[in-house]
Amino acid sequence: MCAILGVTYVILMIVMSILFIIALYKGNTNLSSVYLVSIPLCGNVLLLNYINTTAQGDNQINRIALASLLPPFLYCLIAFFAYQFISVSPALMLALFNGSSVIVLTSIIISTKPSFKNIKDSFHLLNTENKKYGFNVYLGSLMGVSTQYVAGIELGNFCATNADVGFYTLSLTIAHPLATLPTTIGTTFFKSFAENARISKNVLYGSFAITILSFVFFSLIIKYIVGFLYNDSYSCVSVYSVYLAAAACVNGLGDLFNRFLGAHGQGRQIRNGAFACGLVMLIGCFSLIQILGVYGAIATKVLSSLTYFVCMFMYYLVFIKKNGDLNEN
Repeated sequence: MCAILGVTYVILMIVMSILFIIALYKGNTNLSSVYLVSIPLCGNVLLLNYINTTAQGDNQINRIALASLLPPFLYCLIAFFAYQFISVSPALMLALFNGSSVIVLTSIIISTKPSFKNIKDSFHLLNTENKKYGFNVYLGSLMGVSTQYVAGIELGNFCATNADVGFYTLSLTIAHPLATLPTTIGTTFFKSFAENARISKNVLYGSFAITILSFVFFSLIIKYIVGFLYNDSYSCVSVYSVYLAAAACVNGLGDLFNRFLGAHGQGRQIRNGAFACGLVMLIGCFSLIQILGVYGAIATKVLSSLTYFVCMFMYYLVFIKKNGDLNEN
């Protein structure tokens, strides 16, 4: 996996180099400088994905936490002093952000002491697993991720101003952390899921309880937080955020079952769930947004998340019926 990561990193650097040359050729010096500093440091997202995947399988949750928290903390610390003592530019700040991430994430990967022995056999195993599981998950992820951006684009096309786009995007950003609670539980118990035929009742009930309580708490305080941070023109954000928080919670619970299915190699099921979610997203974006505007985008997000949850839950029920009695713990 480290070898594949390295090759992917090189490919991304080549793409960034091509974009740098194009920007330079067009005379856009500001953009070309951004591409230039990004060439050696553009792989921080790849490094983070590698850590999240491998550490999840090894049950090294501390490494996932470090990879998620340490780079932005380090960047904020460096950026604070940079703004105080030197003249900064977008290219410099991008280099500091990506650079701090690459250094921290690379150090975490090295700390795992990956072995390159029997690499030919490892590639063979990865190729076999990819054919029956990995490629299906990739296709589903591609569909799921790409369709999430359609709502903002369609809002920009059908709304008179970009204000609704900004309010929707801000609300989505505020609500998103609620999805991470059940997702994190799924990540934490990923290795345990692989060793059991079903999710234990304690984990299942606890996940639903924490998610529901966090949603209730969020709904009670979001109006005051938005009122404190923004002026009255942003009041609609608190309303949008509640609906999108509900969608985030449902999506996060779907991720819990997704992690279980992933731990048991159910790639096709995960792919099908992502396809269904993406299809609902596309239909809603090209119909409801034209009719209802920003409320159509919110309704589409809710329906899409609900579709994803129902698919993951139904596939989970099918799996445990095939592998044990539903009444067992």
